[in-house]
Amino acid sequence: MKKSQFIDGGIMKIEGIMVSKNAKAWDKFRFISGAKSKDQTRFFMTGIHIERAGGKTIMVSTDGRRLHIATLDTLDVEPGDYMVKENTRDFMILYPADEFQYPNWKRIVQDLETQKHFKIALHAANKAALSQTLFSLFKATNSVINIEYLEPLANVNLAYYNESWDVYFNGKEKAHTFVNKDLMAVIMPMQKHEEIAVEDTVQIPSFVDLKAIEYKPVKASKKLAKSA
Repeated sequence: MKKSQFIDGGIMKIEGIMVSKNAKAWDKFRFISGAKSKDQTRFFMTGIHIERAGGKTIMVSTDGRRLHIATLDTLDVEPGDYMVKENTRDFMILYPADEFQYPNWKRIVQDLETQKHFKIALHAANKAALSQTLFSLFKATNSVINIEYLEPLANVNLAYYNESWDVYFNGKEKAHTFVNKDLMAVIMPMQKHEEIAVEDTVQIPSFVDLKAIEYKPVKASKKLAKSA
């Protein structure tokens, strides 16, 4: 490849655009690609949208249940809609998509209503820590959020982004907005979940008669006794 094909230190123009992990905007591309739809019947949501506004570049993706937005000061990529053809840990390949009209994502942001706010660290070192985080999130909002939607937020580069996200919400059935520096995620909570009926006083079922079980210490074998 000719050196002139590389832009931004890690973005290469081919028939489409190849973004490598060396690009300054790599973390933002990874974050944005995490929210695009996987449903090919909704092909207009399977790509990402790029536009310029207020002197900045804005990248957007959505699958209808969540919306990811990332802003950049500069990006040498033409505004428009792009399909993600390859998406690995090392590079991403985008091709212009002229065959669809991207959804009106601005209307979603403009309609947001927020009255409550808290901070939460979504990066979990292990499953136990993740369980505590999910419980804290549920306890604060009284709503259930798909764990798959939280993974792109938990996996941001902590060398640049904060471990804690600002969360804004207004009711358990309305969208929750997560903000971390120049990243934003608008996530709808899950509407369908079964309520568990809990009885106040119930006797634990007797699987075995515990009173009939006698403790009988195992006698040490002769070989074990001699070795001791």
